[in-house]
Amino acid sequence: RGTIPALYNEFVHIANGGTYVYEAGAAFVVYQVLGRTTPVEKRQFVIYTTSIVPSEATVKAIKASATELAAAASTDDELIDEANSRGVQVVRGTNVRSMDAAVSQLPNCREVVSWAFDKELEVGAVSDVINLEGRIFVVAALKNVREQGNQKFEAVKSDIENILNAEKKVEMIAEKANAELAAGKSMAELAASYSTSVMDSVSLSYFADSYMNRNIEDKAIANIFSQTPNVPKAVAGKNYVYMVSVYNYNPVTASPNYVNEKAVLRNVVVGRNRNESVILQGLRNNAKILDQRYIFYVK
Repeated sequence: RGTIPALYNEFVHIANGGTYVYEAGAAFVVYQVLGRTTPVEKRQFVIYTTSIVPSEATVKAIKASATELAAAASTDDELIDEANSRGVQVVRGTNVRSMDAAVSQLPNCREVVSWAFDKELEVGAVSDVINLEGRIFVVAALKNVREQGNQKFEAVKSDIENILNAEKKVEMIAEKANAELAAGKSMAELAASYSTSVMDSVSLSYFADSYMNRNIEDKAIANIFSQTPNVPKAVAGKNYVYMVSVYNYNPVTASPNYVNEKAVLRNVVVGRNRNESVILQGLRNNAKILDQRYIFYVK
């Protein structure tokens, strides 16, 4: 958790076997120096960062290129073909909503979103050059429009396929990893083959959120807590695969009259976060509010 200068300086000068008492908040900690490594000469560097700002000539050249691209395309398909032929990066946005401020990996592009949600815009339209804060020049095209409400199957077919394919891929990776474990590979060997590392002594809690559980998905947590101790196993979550070997389960005694357990369940069922989302969704479904907030973001 970082170096405490006063503590470190004392350790440097104390002989092996010597002790030092350190006052840490509301406690006194007694340290004993058992041994030390040979001093190693080190260097300390200071890194100064400098922003690289493009010249005016560079900005003009990029803007001119974007203007040529916009002039060369009159439909969304033509824009993609022209961009690919010119080596211009194509950013595809899916399920973009009127209040979004980003499209895929393109951040802070409210102007693009506002343009796309213009009521008079037709599918296939191509925009003029949109200047995002003087740093990025964008030429946008409207590929498709989904009206509010239930969608036809054909409109969401590709989304469903992507979700199912992703889930199947996670399951296949878990099956492959379990087969390799059964064949005698260790978790360390498997971790190396998947370009990751093994974390030891990771404490997990069944009721804790994913943040407190090392960002392990709830679906995987449920499976991990039914796992046989000391038997390595690959567990499939929703988006990730976790290779886990459970050392042991710590028995937990219920609180008197289940006070703590009731509080956790109450927060899950009627907590503030859930109430706010349910109320807002109820308002959307029943109040028939015409959401035109995006208009106020148009520059």
